[in-house]
Amino acid sequence: MKKIISCLVIYSLLLLSGCAVDEAGKKTLSVTTDTPTNITATNVTLGGNVTNDGGSTVTSKGVCISLSVNPTIDDPNDLKLEIGTGVGAYSDSYTGFDPSTTYHVRAYATNSSGTVYGEDRAFTMLASTGFSVTTDTPSNITGTDVTLGGNATNDGGSTITSKGVCLS
Repeated sequence: MKKIISCLVIYSLLLLSGCAVDEAGKKTLSVTTDTPTNITATNVTLGGNVTNDGGSTVTSKGVCISLSVNPTIDDPNDLKLEIGTGVGAYSDSYTGFDPSTTYHVRAYATNSSGTVYGEDRAFTMLASTGFSVTTDTPSNITGTDVTLGGNATNDGGSTITSKGVCLS
């Protein structure tokens, strides 16, 4: 009876310590997915936290992104963004997302035992605020020359492919 109680106490302490424990009582690799933050029409900050290395060095950690639920590092349709190695929290900002589009992200961590994933988190990019440009006041005006210019102040969620000045 004392052995059973001792085993239950040890098992309970392991669970309370925040370490994942498999059926054999071993620590397992674990990671959580952060809630996406700083969402704009094209940019977002993503990350996670490797909370336990499972007894082996974490050789890769990052996030997987997809238009579908539960992205993985093995699916060629999913985007894998590596953010480092080891235990602990990690995040980075990313750009190039489509406005008004819902994506799914999962943190991942890999060690010699394999790869594990955090929770799937959906996020929706904001709507595009529209393209805008300002025109500079003409300067250095002479009888035959003038300096003209402008500034693209918002790309509207898409890459600017051409800039210039129109004269009439």
